[in-house]
Amino acid sequence: MFFNLKLAAQPSIGGFNVYYGHLHNHCNISDGKQTPGYAYNYAKTIGDLDFFSLSDHSTMISSSEWTAMKAAAEKYNEPGVFTAFWGFEWTNNHEGHVTVTNSADYVSTAAPTNNFTGLCNWLNNNECVAFFNHPGHTDETGLEFYHFSTRPCDKIVGMELWNETQRFERFYYTDGYYSGDGNLGWFDEALARGWKIGAAGSEDNHIGTWGTWTESRLAVLATANNRTEIMNALKARNFFSTYDKNLALSFKIGGNEMGSTITGGSYQVLIQASDADHEVFTRIELLRNGFVVNAWIPNSSNPAIYASLNCFDREYYYIRVMEADGDEAISSPIWISGGAANLPPNIVNDYPIKAGSQTFVFDFSTDYDGWSGDFADYPVADSIFYELEFKRTTLPAPLNTSKNALMIKGNNHSDDLFMFIKRKITGLSPNKIYKLLIDIELASSVPTHAVGIGGAPGESVYLKAGASLVEPQKVESGGFYLMNIDKSNQVSPGIDMDTLGHIGVTDTTSVFTLIKRTNAAHLFTISTDDAGTVWVCIGTDSGFEGTTTLYYNKITLSFDNITGKDDAPDMDETILFPNPAMDVLYIKSGKYEIRSIELFNMNGQPVNAVRNSDRISLKNLIAGTYSVRVTYENNSFVTKKIVIQ
Repeated sequence: MFFNLKLAAQPSIGGFNVYYGHLHNHCNISDGKQTPGYAYNYAKTIGDLDFFSLSDHSTMISSSEWTAMKAAAEKYNEPGVFTAFWGFEWTNNHEGHVTVTNSADYVSTAAPTNNFTGLCNWLNNNECVAFFNHPGHTDETGLEFYHFSTRPCDKIVGMELWNETQRFERFYYTDGYYSGDGNLGWFDEALARGWKIGAAGSEDNHIGTWGTWTESRLAVLATANNRTEIMNALKARNFFSTYDKNLALSFKIGGNEMGSTITGGSYQVLIQASDADHEVFTRIELLRNGFVVNAWIPNSSNPAIYASLNCFDREYYYIRVMEADGDEAISSPIWISGGAANLPPNIVNDYPIKAGSQTFVFDFSTDYDGWSGDFADYPVADSIFYELEFKRTTLPAPLNTSKNALMIKGNNHSDDLFMFIKRKITGLSPNKIYKLLIDIELASSVPTHAVGIGGAPGESVYLKAGASLVEPQKVESGGFYLMNIDKSNQVSPGIDMDTLGHIGVTDTTSVFTLIKRTNAAHLFTISTDDAGTVWVCIGTDSGFEGTTTLYYNKITLSFDNITGKDDAPDMDETILFPNPAMDVLYIKSGKYEIRSIELFNMNGQPVNAVRNSDRISLKNLIAGTYSVRVTYENNSFVTKKIVIQ
């Protein structure tokens, strides 16, 4: 006799309770241990699972054994305490294994369910949910799940991203069936082909230790622990896959929880995570169509992340979270269908992070995020006269005054006062070459085409950014504070810093306004040291003699490891024509399909972008030189210059 000792309160998050269990397990009906009754009782009282199902191989189930399994599930099902389902595993050693849960009957691999198409037809006509099991396990003949090439079946609601004691490294962090897609795994390959599946996992237990063999769980967001609510949550894809048996996770876009389908538009993202053991979350990543587009380093046991997002038709988003002990969790996606055709694109974070690459996002919502500020290019004796100030404070009105940013201010009385912030970046691969994409969102109140002493307050204050192996510092030389790195002066780029543009907003600007600057048109190249670290420096070099006040609201650093990289398309394979151009620019690509085209002016400001097209409009753009970044389906890119007449 087993006794249930569960006394702890059920974890809750995002307006739901979190229930933990798994649905792919075996007993002695097929090739597992013990009877069905023993299995359900063990999972309930010793495994401490909230829900559980057996799913023995259907080729080994008799009708009487199917009845016995259902009877055992009924016996140990206890609403509010333990939800017991029943099921079977469709087992085709060429076309894959699929767990089917809570169906009235079962089918084997005999006709008409002798192939994957036949199974999907049966699923479509029966009340149940189903899951792709251990992808890559049975693909010797190249037929497993038909590589997701058939019409998606809505009854298949998830895929195992862990199985038995094998974790995400085996079933998620791996290249899937297809090449040339940026090394997408099976999960993202299915999602990219229209399968609406969530992030699942199961113990696939054959040894009689259901719930105690591993602490990994399928976690379901539901309002109550009973068959109706758990099944509704499974159908809605309101679940996530986790290594940790009491981790809680909520991922919402516009108030819609993971598993939802929403129309394209501008939304607020809310990510919440917690752990009943108060473990610290070290990293949270937001992925779009399989690639990281944003990341945070909360170092908190109860993080809450807020962000703004423009969503477009045929996109999907999900999150990954990491804890200090190495545990991870992956959410089910949120799908975007229709709408938002004319929204501005997410250019700032539209940089796919590939294997060997890393992104860092800092929004200063909780602290300085490791950044510090300082000043250079002014007389040592004149610090007070220059009114130098750096601090973390709230954004000024009319911006969101509840949001914190890094404020830096100085009154320039010399040729080029340099106001800068810096941070040490760790965790990169040692002694590797990286391309660094720097995206900056800052608040400025300076108009363009204004007159000032020494230079314009907007166009004569140049924003620079770059990286170095030494810590950027001011050093005393000849009675002046100068920089120890090569930033050059004013508009000129230096060895350690490039010029991204100026701080002017528009001709009519009179209040603080958020502006974006990027080096996307000319990525910075840096080699890491023996420890895999670099220093990043961002600052303004001023030729304007007067007061400049700026607020750094958000900084995104994307490091792409290019050491030994050979998958970038040849520059000569990408042809831009006509050049010079007037109304439309056409792009002829080589061996890869075009994913996006982005156009930047020479200040590094994005001026237009399109997706999945071979042309981009140039109408209403001022004549001059521009940079074009063409990103391909394999996530490599080429940058070229054009002239608009």
